[in-house]
Amino acid sequence: MNQTVEWSNPFARVSWLWAGLALGWAVVSILGHLPFSIWLVSQRAGASGPWAFKDAVPYVSMLAALVLCLWVWRQSRSASSARLRVVGLSWLVWLACCVMVDRWLTFTVNEYAHYPQFALLAWLWARALDGERTRWPVLSVVLITTLLGALDETAQYLWTTQSYSHYLDFNDWLVNGLAAWAGVMLFYGFHEPAPSASLLSWRSRAAWVAAALVLALCTALATCGCVRLTPDPGVQIGPGGMDQKVLYLQRAEGWYGHWHPGPRHGRYWVIHPLPALALLGLGLVGVAAFARSASGSGGTERSPRPQASTLNSPLHSQGPSQ
Repeated sequence: MNQTVEWSNPFARVSWLWAGLALGWAVVSILGHLPFSIWLVSQRAGASGPWAFKDAVPYVSMLAALVLCLWVWRQSRSASSARLRVVGLSWLVWLACCVMVDRWLTFTVNEYAHYPQFALLAWLWARALDGERTRWPVLSVVLITTLLGALDETAQYLWTTQSYSHYLDFNDWLVNGLAAWAGVMLFYGFHEPAPSASLLSWRSRAAWVAAALVLALCTALATCGCVRLTPDPGVQIGPGGMDQKVLYLQRAEGWYGHWHPGPRHGRYWVIHPLPALALLGLGLVGVAAFARSASGSGGTERSPRPQASTLNSPLHSQGPSQ
């Protein structure tokens, strides 16, 4: 009966309190990006000379990585061997992706802040949509969080950090997607799925439809000329990337698809929007595969609903056999 109610009213078990917290955290983190950045890099006078909180970021990152490893290890202690294989492999793939992003796409260690920011956001969305861990809307949570991360990066380029943003940063789109993946893995972890857990088809289809609509909107804007990749050669667009009602994703040619100097490894690659979107799509496919394996659905979108003929059959109406 509970399954039928959930199917007919998919919002019945959404925690609006946690959904409000998730939206609140998204708004605060987007609006607070610039004040936080200024606070992080501002020089302060100290007994041994000037210092800034950004100097502690590498050490805080190592401590956070250690805490993450301990958390995952504690979750894994009571897991079955099958769960260890599925979730452990997912964490290894995630770690490999983070290493590659850090090696080639990271401008400065301060960008590590994206990981806790969007992992927490994904955790909050998972808690709001599936507090009892019985429905596993993993793909929906990752997609919602990634889209909010894309909104954050767009707001930075157009508004909050327009004075020094030379391009819409798709490097950070990928980092935000990785952080969202970490958030759902931390929420579900090595928990065994409930016997009734299933990937309801309306959720997975809605997630893919939402992604397709966003892609179609971006394609339409590019086709009609409202959004362009780069201005004409030699032209420099002002802060915010807007010129005569046309949005330019980079304010001058030469940013996307090139190496640029950076303090993390000496140089970093600014990824082109098209391969970035392709990698995000590939990541969503990987998240969907993780969701099917980790939830025990085995690729089945949902458990079959009981038929009326079965419910009314004599065998169903009998009590336990003596």
